[in-house]
Amino acid sequence: MKKILFSLFTVILFFVLLEGVLRLAGMGAKDTEQKSEASQDLYEPLDDRVFVQLRKKTTFKPYPVTYSPRYDVALRGSREYGPKLKNRVRIICMGDSCTYLGMPSYPELTEKALAECGGEKKTCEVINAGIEGLSSFWGYQLLNHALIHMEPDIVTVYLGWNDHWSSSMRDKIGRELELKKRQWKWLYALSEGSRLYGLLRNLLLADRKQDEIPYQETLFRKVPLDDFSENLQSIISLCRKKGARVILITPPHALDIKEIPSFLMSLGKVSSREELIALHESYIRAVRMAAGEQAVALLDLAALFQEEDREALMKGDGIHLTPEGLQYIGMLLCKKILKMEGSGTDRCPCIGEMG
Repeated sequence: MKKILFSLFTVILFFVLLEGVLRLAGMGAKDTEQKSEASQDLYEPLDDRVFVQLRKKTTFKPYPVTYSPRYDVALRGSREYGPKLKNRVRIICMGDSCTYLGMPSYPELTEKALAECGGEKKTCEVINAGIEGLSSFWGYQLLNHALIHMEPDIVTVYLGWNDHWSSSMRDKIGRELELKKRQWKWLYALSEGSRLYGLLRNLLLADRKQDEIPYQETLFRKVPLDDFSENLQSIISLCRKKGARVILITPPHALDIKEIPSFLMSLGKVSSREELIALHESYIRAVRMAAGEQAVALLDLAALFQEEDREALMKGDGIHLTPEGLQYIGMLLCKKILKMEGSGTDRCPCIGEMG
């Protein structure tokens, strides 16, 4: 026993001395591991639910972010949302950057169109619940944590892009690991501050320090197709349980006529244009199937955009929308909501007709 204890003490002392040497040599904690800080000013996690939301206080401009304490959620916009008012139809637009971005965004355009063209007794309130990088897995966490408690009458779901990117880890597994990290946060905090740990990590991952991950080494989709379909069904089920109707939206693309962003290839997200188109369209089909199987409303933007000038409607990456594209979605969503609300009209001349 004495020999074992002495050996352990010797090993521990060796690592402590080595850690001290690295610190004296001037190796900083920030040198131990390369971390992306692109979104740290805009997003923050929510306690043990491990859900990412917009920051309660952010310096990000030009979009204001407002925290609504009643629902413990921060969303884009200048309104602090409280209980839904009487004779008000509350519509929540859940989505990724395609929903979040835009000046104005398509949720704003939809609200304006409904106000000017609805002619209804009830006022429609449209909430932009888009978050950049959101997948269907995290979308369900957001819905379950906050959005469903805001008493929406209608929830629109525009997701898919961030589900099918190739990744070294699935979203579901990532959440489980994050929960475990929080249970052992003292140990992770110790390792993250260790110069020795950072040095060993950099040596072991030296071949991946050029911001390139070979495609064949990326083992997972962030949200595999089966999980994507299951997440959509979970979103629909939760909305129905709380009395909210759902509009599923297929994410349109212009990948066949635009330049695919180079970082998608270099980071191993996709291997070719053909692979990306086939992959994305498989997720579009999953949205259509979910709408049919669950008998919910479908706004098939992917099909409708094929009939329009996608050069004008979509940005150069073939993913995000131009102001004209956002305007078009606002018009289509306005018409869909007016039909669902039984207003007797589906015209939105205030936004303008396309085609």
